[in-house]
Amino acid sequence: MKSCGKRFHDEVGKFRFLNELIKVVSPKYLGSRTSEKVKN
Repeated sequence: MKSCGKRFHDEVGKFRFLNELIKVVSPKYLGSRTSEKVKN
C-alpha cells in the first residue's frame, strides 16, 4: 500500500469508514445498543 497513490488511499479509507458505520447501525452487530439519535 505504500506505493499506491492518494486516490487509492482515499478509497480504502472510505471503505473502512463505511464498514465501521455499518457495524454501528446494523442489528447484526451493535445496532440494538446504538441510540436512535446516532441512527438518525
